[in-house]
Parts: sequence; C-alpha cells; structure tokens
Amino acid sequence: MLISECCSNYICHLCVFDLKNHERKNPNFKAVCPYGCMHNDEEGENKKFHVNDVDPNSKVKKYSDS
Repeated sequence: MLISECCSNYICHLCVFDLKNHERKNPNFKAVCPYGCMHNDEEGENKKFHVNDVDPNSKVKKYSDS
C-alpha cells in the first residue's frame, strides 16, 4: 500500500503502476491523484503525482466499493 503526498489517501502499488505505465505509453495522459487533488504549484504548473510507502505504525484506513 502507498500513500499520496497530496491528500494522504491510500492507493495500491498496482494502481500506481497502471497510472504510470499509461502515462509512459500515451504522451497526452498525465498520471494524477485518483482522489481528485489539484497538482499545481504556485505558478500554475502541473506537478508530478508522488506517493510514498505507508508508515507501518500509522492507523489503518478502510476503503470499500459502493
């Protein structure tokens, strides 16, 4: 499990791999946070979507499909 830097929501490794793989294959596609976060810096330029490993000591979050 990974955590997004922009909103601290969890995302799985496979989902990030799929986003980044699609970005590499399609120059018109930009991998962004699937939770709808804005990825712009102070000048309005797009920033990269970054994720980190989840801290093993953090509280567990539970997500379910609706």
